[in-house]
Amino acid sequence: MKIADVTVTLFAWDDLPTLSYGPTVKLAGGSVNLGLLSIVTDDGIVGNAFIGAHRPADLDARLLIQHLKPILSGQDPLDRELLIKRCWGLSRRAPIQAIGAVDVALWDLAGKAAGMPIHQLLGTYRHSIPAYASSPALASAAEYCEQALHYKSLGFRAYKIHAPSPWRDDIAVCTAMRKAVGDAYPLMLDAGWSYDYPLAMKVGRAIEALDYQWFEDPLTEWNIHSYVKLRQKLDIPLMATELPFGGLDQYAPWLMARPPD
Repeated sequence: MKIADVTVTLFAWDDLPTLSYGPTVKLAGGSVNLGLLSIVTDDGIVGNAFIGAHRPADLDARLLIQHLKPILSGQDPLDRELLIKRCWGLSRRAPIQAIGAVDVALWDLAGKAAGMPIHQLLGTYRHSIPAYASSPALASAAEYCEQALHYKSLGFRAYKIHAPSPWRDDIAVCTAMRKAVGDAYPLMLDAGWSYDYPLAMKVGRAIEALDYQWFEDPLTEWNIHSYVKLRQKLDIPLMATELPFGGLDQYAPWLMARPPD
């Protein structure tokens, strides 16, 4: 089995609402340009992945076809690690988003070739997982409470707040939320890199007292030193970081310093 073609189909996702996930992540809404990557084999198996959402897909698609397609063409798609390593060698020309899409598409293709879901290829650990609802940044504590109670009524077993900021408002929302949903309902706070170390300590202690499940991304992803200090001072589990802007290699110092939980 060999890779016979690599294509990206561009399309528009229209009528999206304007959303904010705290002060650092804002989605303008309207129309978003997306792309569907297809890695096609000579056996007719196709692996797919999306490109876009946070930024228009046009540029990433062009760079993917220009720089990564030549690496993939004619190769065995099951040689995933080899192909992705070669793609990373061009990371200054092709963006991380494009390389990530290739990785996802190759896994999708491998699962189809094997007739197995990806979790079985990786080695299945569980067959179900509880889901939680995740909020956008909302205008008031009352809106957060109303939304959380709605999702609780639908059977969601936990609710995560994306912080409205500033920090005093975040604590007020977290306090109101705990009162609204009751002591036994799991709540989490995603701060979206909103704080420096002193403010992260204040908010962390407040939601620790409210028995929140975890404290997510209070600091920027390169502020490992302050994350280590937070972990030493707080009992609440810390969650970080979901966006290694320099690629997966950036997780190495995180693993060595062990700042998150």
